[in-house]
Formats: sequence, C-alpha cells, structure tokens
Amino acid sequence: MKHVKTFEYGYDAFIDAGGNDYDYLETPEYFIETYINGQYGQLEKMLSMFRERNRMEELINYMDETMKPQDANDLKNWMLKN
Repeated sequence: MKHVKTFEYGYDAFIDAGGNDYDYLETPEYFIETYINGQYGQLEKMLSMFRERNRMEELINYMDETMKPQDANDLKNWMLKN
C-alpha cells in the first residue's frame, strides 16, 4: 500500500473536478497505480478496456508525461506481452 499515497492528490483532484469513483477506475492514472501495486489481473482487464475504447494513445501519452522513462518502458513492455 505504500505506493497508493503517491496517487492521492490525483484522485482528490479528479473528484474535486467533478469525477466519480467509477470514472476514476478508467483513468490512465489508475492504470499506472494498478501496475505499480502489482495487481496484474485487474491490469489486464483495464488494458483490454483501453484497447477496446481506442484510448491507447491517451494512456501512452500519460505514461510518457508522468513516469520516469525506464519505468514507462517497463510498463510498455508489459503491455506488449499482454
């Protein structure tokens, strides 16, 4: 649970901007949070959702903007394998 703290500000900002819990579960931020926390079963379902809804560009752009380059590459490699 140590990694969840990193994303509290993003969640709070999302809710303050009028989002809800359900919508947050479909954000690139939550996708990265799920990856960092090692919840790979859930992550595979989320990856499918991003693919089905043609949101991969949004996800990858968010990863590139917010993650260290090596971490983003590691996640991209995981995505390619799954």
